[in-house]
Amino acid sequence: MDSTLHKKLFGSFFLFALILLSPTANFAQIIGWNANSTGGGFGTSPWTPSTLNTNLQTSGLIRGSSIATSGTPAGNCWGGSGGWSTGQSDANSFYFTFQATAGYKVSLSSISTATRRSNSGPTGCIVYYSVGGAPFASVASWTTSSTSGTTGTANSVSLAGISALQNIGPGVVVKFRIIPQGSTGNYYLTGGTNSLKIDGSVVAAVNPLITPSTTSLASFGDVMVGSSSASTSFTFDAVGMTEDVSIAAPAGFEISTDNSNWYPGTDITPNAGTLNDEQIWVRFSPTAVGNASGDIILSSAGATNKFVSVTGNGIPAVSYIVVDDEPYGPYCNGIANTFDLDFTPAGSFNSTNFYAQLSNPDGTFPTTPTNIVGVSAISPISVTIPADIAPSSLYRVRVYNDDPLTFSNNDNGHNIVVTEAATLTGITQSAVVCDGGTAIINLTGLIPSSTSAISFAINGGTAQNSTGIIADSSGNASFNITLTSSTDGQSLVIGTIERTDIPSCPNTLTAANSVVLTVHPTPTVTAISATSVCGESGSTTITLTGLIPSSTSDLIYAIAGGTAGTLTGITADASGEARFDLPLTASNNGQTLEITSITRTDVLPNCNSTLTGISTSLVINPRPTAVLSGDQSICLGSVSSDLSIALTGTAPWSITYTDGTTTFPVTNITASPYLFTVTIPETKTYTITAVEDANCTAQASDLSGSATVTVVAMSNGGNLTGSATVCSGANNGTLTLENHVGSIIKWQSSTTADFSGTVSDIANTSATLEYTNLLETTYYRAVVSNMPCPEVNSAIATITVTQTPAPTTATQTFCSLAEATVADLLPNTAGIKWYADAEATTPLLPTEALATGNYYATITVDGCESTRTLTSVILTTVTAPTTTAQTFCSLAEATVADLLPNTAGIKWYADADATTPLLPTEALATGNYYATITVDGCESTRTLTSVTLTTITAPTTTAQTFCSLAEATVADLLPNTAGIKWYADADATTPLLPTEALATGNYYATMTVDGCESTRTLTSVTLTTVTAPTTTAQTFCSLAEATVADLLPNTAGIKWYADADATTPLLPSEALATGNYYATITVNGCESTRTVTSVTISTTAVPSGATSQEFTEGETLAALEVTGTNLEWFSSAEAAEAGTSPLSLTELLVDGTTYYAVQTLNECSSSPLAVTVSEVLGTPSFDMENLKAYPNPTTDVLNISYSKTIESVTVFNLLGQKVIDKKANDSNIKIDMSSLEAGAYLVKLSSGQISKTIRVLKK
Repeated sequence: MDSTLHKKLFGSFFLFALILLSPTANFAQIIGWNANSTGGGFGTSPWTPSTLNTNLQTSGLIRGSSIATSGTPAGNCWGGSGGWSTGQSDANSFYFTFQATAGYKVSLSSISTATRRSNSGPTGCIVYYSVGGAPFASVASWTTSSTSGTTGTANSVSLAGISALQNIGPGVVVKFRIIPQGSTGNYYLTGGTNSLKIDGSVVAAVNPLITPSTTSLASFGDVMVGSSSASTSFTFDAVGMTEDVSIAAPAGFEISTDNSNWYPGTDITPNAGTLNDEQIWVRFSPTAVGNASGDIILSSAGATNKFVSVTGNGIPAVSYIVVDDEPYGPYCNGIANTFDLDFTPAGSFNSTNFYAQLSNPDGTFPTTPTNIVGVSAISPISVTIPADIAPSSLYRVRVYNDDPLTFSNNDNGHNIVVTEAATLTGITQSAVVCDGGTAIINLTGLIPSSTSAISFAINGGTAQNSTGIIADSSGNASFNITLTSSTDGQSLVIGTIERTDIPSCPNTLTAANSVVLTVHPTPTVTAISATSVCGESGSTTITLTGLIPSSTSDLIYAIAGGTAGTLTGITADASGEARFDLPLTASNNGQTLEITSITRTDVLPNCNSTLTGISTSLVINPRPTAVLSGDQSICLGSVSSDLSIALTGTAPWSITYTDGTTTFPVTNITASPYLFTVTIPETKTYTITAVEDANCTAQASDLSGSATVTVVAMSNGGNLTGSATVCSGANNGTLTLENHVGSIIKWQSSTTADFSGTVSDIANTSATLEYTNLLETTYYRAVVSNMPCPEVNSAIATITVTQTPAPTTATQTFCSLAEATVADLLPNTAGIKWYADAEATTPLLPTEALATGNYYATITVDGCESTRTLTSVILTTVTAPTTTAQTFCSLAEATVADLLPNTAGIKWYADADATTPLLPTEALATGNYYATITVDGCESTRTLTSVTLTTITAPTTTAQTFCSLAEATVADLLPNTAGIKWYADADATTPLLPTEALATGNYYATMTVDGCESTRTLTSVTLTTVTAPTTTAQTFCSLAEATVADLLPNTAGIKWYADADATTPLLPSEALATGNYYATITVNGCESTRTVTSVTISTTAVPSGATSQEFTEGETLAALEVTGTNLEWFSSAEAAEAGTSPLSLTELLVDGTTYYAVQTLNECSSSPLAVTVSEVLGTPSFDMENLKAYPNPTTDVLNISYSKTIESVTVFNLLGQKVIDKKANDSNIKIDMSSLEAGAYLVKLSSGQISKTIRVLKK
């Protein structure tokens, strides 16, 4: 019996019925405000309602102290212009209170408003209520869309379902807050009489009274333990109720409000404090043998308890078993068959197991516990019919328990048929067949005279069926199947056999159920070819391919569709080829030979195939002929012109010809005539010895003709004598040709040695040639030819004519100070002579001094003087340079190159008589220097110059230190007076910019005065870097109100900043919030970089659970249904908030006491959940060792099993609402919870007179 109290909740239908059947309060407007009268501006505060029930007192509508009223308000509106906050307080809300006067109570049915906002104003509001100073609860969240006019956005919410807002007694203060949701702009109540109003009822308060229709019910009499009696009922009325009416039944009795769902107790909620003719059903469900009596108690706050007495007598239960009436089968023997047998036990058994018993073949059951075919502790039993059972159509099955030995009252109620299974012991193929033939498959070992169907497959392929297979009296049968050659050598396997002449089942075969198939392939010929015949007649060789390898066949053929002929004993080789000879005549040329049929004769049966398209053309070809021609003479060593062989027949040809000594084969000749050339040392005659064309070979009579090639000696040009060297203009001589072969055709001359230029022919065929008065070198040769050989040239004779060229000169300039002579004129090589004018006959002496004017040069080579070349001579004088005294910085390391002037041609000397000028790299010293200038190679006289070197004192510095984060630059270095420069190292050539950042190391300073820079002074610079502090992510509990002072590290020098760029550190007293903070440390005046630290303010939610819970005597804190992590219980809210003196889970619960639960997550505790407990009467409970509920937590299906039948399962949420109600009557139950939201649920199990509520988590 269920030990959980039930609360009767009113759904929409029930509430509607209650309204129809019960007197109800008349709901009307009890308080309201009219925005057409607000008192001006944003409205007066407090604002007096325009409607107020005479039995109510109110504070009026008050504008919170934080809400502003600046600016111009909208007309006919009451509200504010800012100061909005979403926090829960009077200061940022519109609020009002009211209470019933003495002798009255109030119930609320709805609250409604009409609101308006400015364009930037709050977008809506949240409505909260509080009764009697209790914490505020939200009742509605409304949206405001209206931004103009006086209609506003209408919103309303029902309050009728909120028990705290019903039957509120006199003097109890009810408070409402309307909190706009926004940060800027205006927000109003508007809409005239719809601005803000509450509907409800105010009625006179009466004393609570419960009146049952009777004080006792008739005795329920004898009821078997574990069963329930028929129900009876009574009614009651209730008035003046302020809380639910609780009804509790004594042990062994149950009550119901619908005569369907039964509970040990229930709560019924009044409507406006009233219940009329509320009907309660009662039944007796004994849990023990003996008399039972007690009172049904009706109670409610402030009312006197009323009692209805009940009695009954529990009698012992009788144990029995009932088997479900179900048919099974038919089945086959030889195969194990299984099914589930359902049964229902009643009463008590000492043995936990129930057994399934199979009857004898005649349908009778053994009287002893034998023929067991299954066992189980619960229904159903999995029954297995043995494979070796005898066939029968009378089997049945029942259930028994062996302690006490109890057979079921009935069996399954239907005969179970077990037939004899089909059999097969062998399979063969009766005879070999040809491709596409029908084979007979023989079967043995079938049940004699039976009809069967088989399922078979060939080579593991698709299953095929054959039905109507009838066995003879010996159990033999057969069936036909068409086979192709592709199945040859494959296995036909019978998978199952099933009798079809009686009810049966398939028998799966695993042995003696296969045969290897034998099928001859169809004889074939895939191609035919024939060799050609040469001449008038002969035999052709026929080749066939695609025959069955190593087979013997007979063929039928025809030529040109004529009379058919037969060829026998044609044998194919291992590759399927066969050959035979066939005689042909000239008339067969171009006709077609066709093979029309083939019959294989080396196997039985002989397999025949008609052929189509197996044909070839017959060819008889003429022999080829050849004729050779091409007599000619050639020069020794040259290539002959073409020799020709004219060919007849079909290309390509292969020929062989000879020169009388050597033979020459040639293949793949594709065109006639065939042409060839020769190169031979002596005369040869050529003839043809063999010719073969694409089809045939020529005979000797088919070959004719010859060609003789005569060879003559080559032409030789011979040698020329008489080559000489002569002077230009006056010369003569004779050239002679010797040792030539052939005739002189002509002579030739040229002015180029290789005759590549102009060549002049000389008509002279004699062996000598005369030349006279040549002006330039000339080359001669003779042209000779020995026909038919080509012309050749003789060796070349050279007449070299000497002509000396005039020397090359240019205008020549000499320095006037150099005292130049004729010997200084250029050129001055051997053979050069200089003359004073163009006609002078005597050359000038080398020592003669030069003067400005013209001179004439010649050159003599090999005794011949050239023509004269004019040369102009100029004598040049250069002006000395102008200089001034010069000053240099000593550190500038000035050199001669720095002296001025330093233009092109300037040279500097150490004194007035020095012969060697100073190098440009020579360092200067204070003293005199001498300058000259050289123009066009002529140097001037010297000019004196005075030089002075100046020295500057280096600056004084000290070592300097800076903070690394100060970002010091060169401008911060000291000294920094005028003329100071700083360098990165001792050798740097470019000074540092003042804006360049400093680094730890050495720097170098100089001083510049009047453009002269001093030597460098070393200065040591040190940048002090402070290591940033090390931090870790830090978590604080929200209730701890942590500040910046709580952050770690907090040692000396630590500063904390709100962000990475903040310039002002946070005060130690500033409150922390979730986010990032930045720490630095300052050492010796230098601050480190910032270290980011993640701060989390952790808020732990209040544990979840009902705030009012019931318990039975002896239960402890562990029995309370509250969900949370690391839960602790406390006796007071103060102890819970302080975390002091937690209670033990073994603490016994005390009726009416409030306990406080706190959960801790990540070391942060939640606010407490207050749970008030009420004691209820205990009832018998489940045997928990035999009760299983799994999985828990569950995601979808909850499995429940118990050692006894569970009659019903009801699932409630933690609000007490029924979400699943299932009739079970089974010991194994599945509850589908997949549609429920995640959370904790209470599952009530009812079994006989006991019940149990368990807690289940839904993921």
